[in-house]
Amino acid sequence: MSITRKVLHDADELELEQGAAAVSEAAELAARARDQSMDAMERHWTMVGEALRKRLEAARDDNWQTY
Repeated sequence: MSITRKVLHDADELELEQGAAAVSEAAELAARARDQSMDAMERHWTMVGEALRKRLEAARDDNWQTY
């Protein structure tokens, strides 16, 4: 194999390795973003549930006082 071909071959291999590493890193970042999004959604619905529970408890107390 000529030197030029060897250099081109090595460059192609390096490019493939770097591409695979970039894909792996992107997949990790996407998984981390998904997890953070799911955590944020869970916190949101927990807060909504707590607010609704407080309103229902207050309404129940008000209704009991009227009877």
